[in-house]
Amino acid sequence: MAQTKERAAFTLSAGVKAELEKAVPKSKRSRFVERAIADALMERSRRAARQAIRSAPAYSTQGADSVETLERIRAERDRELAGKGERAGT
Repeated sequence: MAQTKERAAFTLSAGVKAELEKAVPKSKRSRFVERAIADALMERSRRAARQAIRSAPAYSTQGADSVETLERIRAERDRELAGKGERAGT
């Protein structure tokens, strides 16, 4: 099934518009602009994900393997959340 298309209005600098008109045939400009926007949005999401990974707190493995470390972290987080729930309920 084809996706529904919607019109969008935005402005471009004269130079960018001229380059677009020179490089992309008129019949393919909407598709070109849509792909460019989709690519830019995907790159923005990737950057945000990389930043989230870089800013995630470091955890000591305390000599354990990754599975044991994840189990410990999850158990600590469960206890932390349970404690918050108990305080909120009082």
